[in-house]
Amino acid sequence: MSVKELIFHIGLHKTGTTSIQHFLYKNRNLLLQNFGLYYPETYGYPGHYLYGFAMNNHYHCWVPENLRMSLDDILVKLKQELEKVKPEKVLFSAEDFIFFVDKLGHIVNFIKPKRVNLLLYIRRQDSMLISIYNEHVKYVESINIPKTFFNVNYTNLNYYELVKRVENIVKQWSHSDIRILPRVYKRDFNKEWDAVEDFCEAIGIGKSELVDHKIETNISLSPTSVEALKRLKEKYVVPWEFSQKVVGFLYKYDKEHPSKIKSLLSLEERKKILEFYKESNEKLFREYFNSHNLFELSEEEEKMWVEQEKISKKDIEYEIETKYRELLNFIKSNIPGQSLTIRHKITANQVFGHSGLTKELIKGKLLSQWVGGHIDRCDEEMIRGWILDLEDRSPYFLVKLNDNVVYIGQPNLERKDIKDIYKVDVNAGFMVLWKDIKLPDSILSLPDNAELEVEVIHERTGYIIPGNYKRLSKRALLEKINLQKDELKITKILTTLKQKFFYCFFNNLDKVKEIKPLTTNVSVFIQQNGKDWNVLCIAPKEQNKIVLEVFYNDGRKEEVHLTV
Repeated sequence: MSVKELIFHIGLHKTGTTSIQHFLYKNRNLLLQNFGLYYPETYGYPGHYLYGFAMNNHYHCWVPENLRMSLDDILVKLKQELEKVKPEKVLFSAEDFIFFVDKLGHIVNFIKPKRVNLLLYIRRQDSMLISIYNEHVKYVESINIPKTFFNVNYTNLNYYELVKRVENIVKQWSHSDIRILPRVYKRDFNKEWDAVEDFCEAIGIGKSELVDHKIETNISLSPTSVEALKRLKEKYVVPWEFSQKVVGFLYKYDKEHPSKIKSLLSLEERKKILEFYKESNEKLFREYFNSHNLFELSEEEEKMWVEQEKISKKDIEYEIETKYRELLNFIKSNIPGQSLTIRHKITANQVFGHSGLTKELIKGKLLSQWVGGHIDRCDEEMIRGWILDLEDRSPYFLVKLNDNVVYIGQPNLERKDIKDIYKVDVNAGFMVLWKDIKLPDSILSLPDNAELEVEVIHERTGYIIPGNYKRLSKRALLEKINLQKDELKITKILTTLKQKFFYCFFNNLDKVKEIKPLTTNVSVFIQQNGKDWNVLCIAPKEQNKIVLEVFYNDGRKEEVHLTV
């Protein structure tokens, strides 16, 4: 193979990528014939998504089994393609490449081109947030149901840092001639701008020599239609095979009933977003475009958004509710009833987001309505993880077994990593040991071979904290509980004229911080290195029952009962 130039179009999402990919796919023969530019096999898709899946060894459910190739297999097929066509240039396009630029080095090392160009489109941050939000909602089969425009999952929108990060990654490749080519998506402030035409200019080809395939890709819904669709997703699970019908109905409804509402992001929020990114945007445009910052609101825009905000919230709500009702009527008439099921489980990440962008917006004080967390360990011994609620410094969480609440607690352990990441001074960690939980009869009465589903719920919102859950074996759980149960056993009792001495042994004293008597007129003494006894309780002579409160180093506490 002797390829002069390898071009990667790596995103970002929502910058005309779908239109560009369809254009390249439809013109791939002309691109090779007229420009020596080869757009490799995409296996029926407009972009090179399968390369990304192969590099990550993870395929989406919609990819057929016969296309789920390993990276080695897909590169073997690529080699056969290149040896057959012998192109001067090779172009790959997939917006998901932005998430794993480091792995593109596999293709670079395989092709060994003389020059590598990475083409990256950026979009003004306020418009980008709106577009990502709409996309999360529009794809009915996706898990995301973002609470606000700020609760979306994506990579950082500090473009200066993003470009620098990409540069640092490609420096690790064993190739000397690599260029990063950032481009600006201008459609938001220049309606005449064309993404395909700009892309052709960027890679040095003439669009006029190619066939301009005009297609309707990624249809846009009005803001109120997006909200109506979100209400549907919040209440129902809609199978992916019906998603196009649902979105198509709203698109048609928007055509027939045009909305005056152009955006639900306020002017104040737009200004805060652009102010937050102002410094990095100025550095980006100065260093990479030799221009002033293009990502600013124009006077015309400000006037337009001021007019928009004169529309009353009551009118907006009425429009959303009307569309939602019409959508339900459409589904009832056109989609089988069994295809809609009530959504019972929603995770915190689906609503509040959990990504690099989330962390960025929290640090910038743009995101304040946020709940996050993760279950790091879930087995027959314990549940351990962290929960952070930006609106409640001491949130409660519920532990459920087979939908039965068996424990209520609060995070009380320090997690320095969470403090550093989110710049908060709260204890977000927690650890719950099963031996400290009294299992209800509904669990104990199950067969020994029963499997138990575990869930940790953020109490205020009712959302599930995501993480490393596993279904527990009832038999294994009870065996582990009995094995690890802390015990305080009486080893000897001495009685004097007025007092009784209870000499006891505690099998986990090294885990104990303090022991306090709950029974009146009782004193407790601890002997740290005792072999025969390590806890001494002194009580009145007639005392036959003592209740102690044990405080553990990990923050737990429990009551222990001693009875003669």
